[in-house]
Amino acid sequence: GIGGIAPNARIMPIKITNEDNKTDGGLISQGMLYAAKQSNVKIILLENVGPSTTIAEFNTFNEAVNAGKLLIAPSGNNGLSGPVNPASQFSALGGAALVVGSNNGAGGRSAFSNGASGVEGNYLTAPGEGILAAGNQGDDFYYTVSGTSMAAPQVAAAAALIWSYAPSLTATEVAEILKKSATDLGPPGVDSIFGAGGLNIEAA
Repeated sequence: GIGGIAPNARIMPIKITNEDNKTDGGLISQGMLYAAKQSNVKIILLENVGPSTTIAEFNTFNEAVNAGKLLIAPSGNNGLSGPVNPASQFSALGGAALVVGSNNGAGGRSAFSNGASGVEGNYLTAPGEGILAAGNQGDDFYYTVSGTSMAAPQVAAAAALIWSYAPSLTATEVAEILKKSATDLGPPGVDSIFGAGGLNIEAA
């Protein structure tokens, strides 16, 4: 088996897909609004990328931030310079929203990972290649998989660890700790490839 980064964290799964396992801005906003209203939810990990959101739909993201939630989303796996929707709009949410790309664990951005262009101040990376994960084909089924959706949960788990040590922190403060403690990758400082750099849980 495998060990999680934040084994004491509790997870509330919220379905944002239809019967065909497809999603859109309306379904995403419904899920976001539901999570925003849960007092015991601190981190909202949006594990779906691509669909655009209308202004009204995106306003539910603002409602979540205003409710004190930390929003995290993967950047996408198209090898683009910047993230796909709705993460491409996360800069509009201020400091309590993070976009996560994938690094290869050796200082480089994964070839498939979308970069930080447009959301540099809200972006960092985490290992996303060959990650051993629990599958749903049996109680003892594990498999290796790559993608920014493997990197983003590590940042969410790191945020949960920080909050477990300092419960009084705000979502913006937790995000700031994750960014300031990140290992600088690529050009010095915040850049359009790695954003703040690579997740460094020990430093955080």
